[in-house]
Amino acid sequence: MSKNQSINKNIQILLSLSFILLGFFSFLFLLGSFITKFFSQKHIELSINNTDYNRAYIAGAVSKPGVYKFEGHMVVIELVELAGGFAEDADLVQINKTINLSEQVFNEDHIFIPFREGSGSNLALQNYSQELVNINTASSSELETLPGVGPSTATKIIQGRPYKQVDDLMNVKGIGEATFEKLKSLIIVK
Repeated sequence: MSKNQSINKNIQILLSLSFILLGFFSFLFLLGSFITKFFSQKHIELSINNTDYNRAYIAGAVSKPGVYKFEGHMVVIELVELAGGFAEDADLVQINKTINLSEQVFNEDHIFIPFREGSGSNLALQNYSQELVNINTASSSELETLPGVGPSTATKIIQGRPYKQVDDLMNVKGIGEATFEKLKSLIIVK
């Protein structure tokens, strides 16, 4: 074999190897692009389907009681502001004694703002507030009338039945000492 033929043969081998390597790296590039696109699309679908909205219900002596949606974290006073602020007949003394305005609001919480004693709104609620809620027999909607109890917590209370004493409610996930303090005078076990 002549020297020229040997060089031509080496060039052909190098060109063949170059094309093979070029094909291999092109394949890797396309595969990487596909994987990136696939996982980004999945992430977009997940973030669209799993919107992180929280909802909380505020009732009683606020200007616009109702259910409010919010993202992230919120404290009670911010929820009160969303609801138009305290009503004129809000019992500010009772609020300062019983409600921690800097307490974090969680999804499905129920916050009740008390009325001033003797106000027309308070008289209309007397029957509402005088009845104790039996945590062994109350429906989910009855439990949700309690401060700090939303649908999720009501379901947990129902699932934890039967209760022998009111203090057993502390065993329900989501009911800590602060929530229990708000509830203990409003509930009964029969």
